[in-house]
Amino acid sequence: MAETAVFHLLANFAPFLQQEANLLTEVRDKIQYIRDEFDCMTAFLRVADAMEENDPELKLVHEDPGLKVLSVSGMSGLGKTTMVKKVFDDAVVKNHFQSHVWIIVSESFKIEVLLKGIIKQLFE
Repeated sequence: MAETAVFHLLANFAPFLQQEANLLTEVRDKIQYIRDEFDCMTAFLRVADAMEENDPELKLVHEDPGLKVLSVSGMSGLGKTTMVKKVFDDAVVKNHFQSHVWIIVSESFKIEVLLKGIIKQLFE
């Protein structure tokens, strides 16, 4: 009788343990994804800092108060969009500008669509 109770308990407990193992695997995968993203952003920022020190064109960003547009380019997967979006959304950064607009220019874009998006954001 005790064997039957133990067998029944294990049979009911096994799916619960499997579900917990699956959840832990998902959490581990998400943590690894975040670490990978952080590593990409850190590498991107190191490269950007090194380039800024060696490239007077990049230093212009800090020295020219009339600068209206900042472009960021590089290989895919470096975290460019993530980094720039965080800067763009930052309240302290927004306080330095009268207006701001976020656009994404794909390889095949229509200037009319981009301009409409800019105007819409400026007058919302």
